[in-house]
Amino acid sequence: MATGFTDTFRHLHGDVPECYTWWAQRSKTSKINNTGWRIDYWLTSNRVADKVTKSDMIDSGARQDHTPIVLEIEL
Repeated sequence: MATGFTDTFRHLHGDVPECYTWWAQRSKTSKINNTGWRIDYWLTSNRVADKVTKSDMIDSGARQDHTPIVLEIEL
């Protein structure tokens, strides 16, 4: 990112399609069809990005509209 920060998920996983952290609850099929948005991020400064060992989404089940995200950094 131009402001000196790194999207840790993209840094580790590249441009993986269909990885979302939020699904609309008004549409009953949005999570089933995996049509969501990625609106939750872990950002680090560029100088820390290479120390990130894990940046993932945790399955929250069918009824939740958000999924938790996890970040691990080797210090």
